[in-house]
Amino acid sequence: MSQSASANEPTSNQLAVLEDNLVNELELVGIEEADVNIMLPMETQSNKVEAEVESVYEDKLSTIIDKPLEEVNKSDLKEVIQDVEAERIDDIKVEDVQEFEEVFFTNEEAGEDNELIEEMKEDLSIENENIVDKNDIVIEVTGKDDMGESFTTALGFSIGDNVIDIVNDTGVETNNEYKLELNDLSEEEFNADLTNLSTNQKVELNNTDGEFQTSAFWIPALGVFVGLSMLEMLAISVGASTLIYLASKGMINLVSGALWVAGKVANDNKKNKKYVHYEASRANNSKGIWVGPGKTKTKAISRIKNGKDCWSIDSVNARLLATGASKTGRYLKHDAHSAKSGKRTFNHYHPYETTGAHSFYGGGKLW
Repeated sequence: MSQSASANEPTSNQLAVLEDNLVNELELVGIEEADVNIMLPMETQSNKVEAEVESVYEDKLSTIIDKPLEEVNKSDLKEVIQDVEAERIDDIKVEDVQEFEEVFFTNEEAGEDNELIEEMKEDLSIENENIVDKNDIVIEVTGKDDMGESFTTALGFSIGDNVIDIVNDTGVETNNEYKLELNDLSEEEFNADLTNLSTNQKVELNNTDGEFQTSAFWIPALGVFVGLSMLEMLAISVGASTLIYLASKGMINLVSGALWVAGKVANDNKKNKKYVHYEASRANNSKGIWVGPGKTKTKAISRIKNGKDCWSIDSVNARLLATGASKTGRYLKHDAHSAKSGKRTFNHYHPYETTGAHSFYGGGKLW
């Protein structure tokens, strides 16, 4: 069964819908002139890719190519593969070079990534640009409270971590920064410890009724932060409420104590410096799967062999995991399984000698 047209729409459209819906929710709880901007800088994942590229190059390729990593290009890698296949080089495998090639990015691609990040920084209303540099996903909310005072709050988080960076800009001389460490985050529950990084004061925020909360819900708890203005507390509370909404709409969730994103969100990562394969965890709901930290092909194949799921950026790469995990190099292919209305399923592969693991790809089909 083929994917529906809606499943093939760019995820950026889905994020735009999410932004619009969140604006509507904020306006319903009294925030005027609300605006929401969701960005995917994916900088934590990019930094991990960079470190992996450097490590693999030093361990396996530096003595063969014999030039600094920053001077290496894709033709160098093709030449090494040809030499290995012709048995002119015998101390490295073709698979090792191909795995390096999978995560390798050229200087030109790195420059394109830098331009993308700079564009995101220019789009920020808040002055603190570090939130883009050190996070995978950034959500910025601007608006006015019931007194007509303007505020901006930005949330940043990394895939595979459970800490949310919160930066507030409420017209004061300096931006106040906070860390929100999540204990529970799902469609039904929110519990977190909020720490003021300037004072180290901490307060617990929680909600268990599974509904998007008005900002007023959080302000009494935030009153323990001595010296915070009502507007600053409002900005923080809007940030916390935004997280609840994002969880309820299937953008983020805590899996094994770490933040993962919905497969349809991961599918929108357009960066050059990125992994091809990611950890995945099935969800029997409208999200279908949650996507976690990136993996090299070798590590992803090992995960499949151990009976755990992965998600890849396309069909070809998903198939490589299934064949790599198979004892005979074969695979089974399945289109998105039919499901009840409101459930999302994904096209996937299995190793031929199935371990129960799935090698998913794409944005899924919502039934």
